[in-house]
Amino acid sequence: MLEKNDFLLRTKYFKVACKYFDYINFFDAREIFDILLKLNFKPIAKLPPPEFGAKIRMVGYIAEKNRHLIYIDTDKQILRVLSFDFVDIPIALDMLKCIVNKIEEYYNVSPKFYELAWELSIETEKISLETFRKISSNIIFLKDINNELDSDFSFFGIRLFSGKYPNSPNWIDIRIEPNISRNGKDYYVGVIYRDDNWDNFSKHVMRIPDKLILLISKIELVADKI
Repeated sequence: MLEKNDFLLRTKYFKVACKYFDYINFFDAREIFDILLKLNFKPIAKLPPPEFGAKIRMVGYIAEKNRHLIYIDTDKQILRVLSFDFVDIPIALDMLKCIVNKIEEYYNVSPKFYELAWELSIETEKISLETFRKISSNIIFLKDINNELDSDFSFFGIRLFSGKYPNSPNWIDIRIEPNISRNGKDYYVGVIYRDDNWDNFSKHVMRIPDKLILLISKIELVADKI
């Protein structure tokens, strides 16, 4: 949980991950397992038995360290660090980078891109559903739709993106919706952020909470003026 000004941020979970290129299938669960053990991770899963002439394939959580879980998908060549608290973001980033460095030493390969997946709620002093109802009432094409359909539709949140296409190495997807399961003053927020440059990725991940607060502040400011 993180409190900033009049905003209260609660993390459901966050995942920082790396994805390797598909055209070279080098992930072997035993080798990744050994790399994690050298970094003092504790195993939480058993490896499947080896098959003659084949790499050991595995999908799932295989190790943990200080409340962080490590997930691998050997077929898709994805590795993730899962955690549940804002204060652990720098630790998770550091863990991922340490693992990436060891994989690079072992296999001489670098990730295709890095990815953050984050679900959280942000509580403010406003009723989130009413905020979007006010904003919707001032959107011309939605007024036209309601006139044509003899209805009273409003937008149940917004979804923003930046990038060429969803599977590209550089992509941002932000979803903000009223979280009606709580006290009415909550927003559900989902973030996908992907970057092929580690320095950019780690820097922007740390700035995301402030950017989300700024975005919701702007949304509520617009609603207050209507």
